[in-house]
Amino acid sequence: MPNSPEIVRTSEQSSQPLRWDRVDIDALDCIAANLAVLLDFAGVHDLRTPFAAEWHFSFCRSGRHPSPILARSSISQMIARYAGCTIESHSLTRAADLHVGLSGSLPALPFLVFGDAYYMPWLPYCGNQHIDHSAIVTAIDGSSAAIVDAYLVKTEWGDAHPISTSVSLDALSASMNALSSEHRGIAWTIRRTTTPALDINSTLHDNANAILHNVGHHQALHSFADHFGSVGSELDSQRAFALHCWLAMRTRLLHRRWLLDLATTHPDRLPISFVNDFQENVVEPWLKASGFAYIALRRLRDGRSPTDAAFRLIVEQIAPAELAAAERLCDAIVAAPGLTDESARRSGC
Repeated sequence: MPNSPEIVRTSEQSSQPLRWDRVDIDALDCIAANLAVLLDFAGVHDLRTPFAAEWHFSFCRSGRHPSPILARSSISQMIARYAGCTIESHSLTRAADLHVGLSGSLPALPFLVFGDAYYMPWLPYCGNQHIDHSAIVTAIDGSSAAIVDAYLVKTEWGDAHPISTSVSLDALSASMNALSSEHRGIAWTIRRTTTPALDINSTLHDNANAILHNVGHHQALHSFADHFGSVGSELDSQRAFALHCWLAMRTRLLHRRWLLDLATTHPDRLPISFVNDFQENVVEPWLKASGFAYIALRRLRDGRSPTDAAFRLIVEQIAPAELAAAERLCDAIVAAPGLTDESARRSGC
């Protein structure tokens, strides 16, 4: 286990202007949660739509570590389209010593950095699991950095909760240097550029078409379950499958909240009955699948045979439920004002 420098926790009454109380921290991954905090700092009012508006699932079995794609757009595209902001990327690898890079190469605080959670002393992953993570640097004082991390998750080593704390630059630099991904040595800042204008009908119609195409025509959920079912006795693969199910569950949970916002503010565009059905037939089965995948991981880690309950649930219940929801969404779009039957037909619904 790496050396873990002492963490100095800041007071809840700190002058730190960053906050996470308006962020869906229980439904966002570690990058999105901290980006949402930066969006809030930049003055963005709607912190849900950028991360919740796209309902998607695609999967390609090629590559060394195939992963499902849970949004049609990249994170930078979603931030631009739905929040009117630009993610500006800065390289910290220009300085041989990241202390120098952290102290002088960025235009302004706060900024987001990436590191290996195995070397981040405020996380339960520290010393236990290598995984890309993010944190927001809010200040640098001598040999330490004040950081905010809005991530919320339960792990087998304990729970991670949103935190405002201080960590040594040595620890932060070590975690950043340990990355082998495209995020190594990268920092992000947020800049507001435009006022976003959400096209509700277009967004809903793109969501429905994407599910019908990928889950229906390309059988993406079946391929996902088949692939990880075929390597289910491998610990790393089972761990990846559990993570993917957990992320898919969170995206569906968050999308359901966005749908509820939409049905509440624009009942002429989306009936509340669709939202209720989405919760019962899509979100809740994903919750079960995520739980089953974690149980299978624990069984495998304990030397027992993993169950196939999550794989069967995805194929037999979740895939048809997502297709049925997409078909019903198409019906709701056609019936909504502002989109004719002909334009809906041309766009696929």
